Amino acid sequence: RMGQIRKVAAATHAAMADAGLTDPKDVHLVMVKVPGLTTASIKDAESRGKTVVSHDLTFGPEGAGVYANDAAALGVAMALGEVPESLLSDAVVRRNWDLYSEVAMTSSGGEKRHGEVVVFGNSNASVSALRIGHAVTRDFIDADGVRNALRSAGLRFTDGLPDEKDLSSRLVHVFAKSVIPGSDQIRGQRITLLDDADAYQIGKALGGMLVASVTGRTTNYVSGGERNSHQGPPGGNIVAAVVRTEA
Repeated sequence: RMGQIRKVAAATHAAMADAGLTDPKDVHLVMVKVPGLTTASIKDAESRGKTVVSHDLTFGPEGAGVYANDAAALGVAMALGEVPESLLSDAVVRRNWDLYSEVAMTSSGGEKRHGEVVVFGNSNASVSALRIGHAVTRDFIDADGVRNALRSAGLRFTDGLPDEKDLSSRLVHVFAKSVIPGSDQIRGQRITLLDDADAYQIGKALGGMLVASVTGRTTNYVSGGERNSHQGPPGGNIVAAVVRTEA
């Protein structure tokens, strides 16, 4: 809902200021953890005459968890100017997939009482030996999307592929989202993922292996995702890469 969207946007602005970032283009990843509804918090809200977005405490398509995650993603999008506030309302959350952030990775949990926001970006004032870049994949088999994240971070490429020496010596870590697509087709071919009871776990594994197929390492951070999300474009996912700067 808009209250959460605005609070996450404000926290994102505060985190940018704390990091010395003024240009949204310098932000390449925003990780957010927000509170999730619980039986107790629902009872508390309703005892005060308030309503909640869902009584479903799962991460299914209409679950409270995915609403929390996606409202947080739209808060990041609002803060960074990816989506104007005028287009946002309670009604668009998990309904209008044309509204999304290309850098937000969000999650929620009933153990939280306050949202937490961490911003990753590049600054000319930084003394860090690290640099971050990002890109988005267009689907579960888009290896070029992963390569674009490495390229954005500053890795060298040879004949369209990451330079092997650079890859082994400069790549520090890759963060990726792995949202289950809303469609049962990828590039015109049918997939059975949506019919699988373990789609969440399988989707997360697919995201991890896509990144590993490019980087040659399995030690990547992959955040699983619900079916459809405002974290990345429809069908696609966010990938951010951290590399060491060249000496």
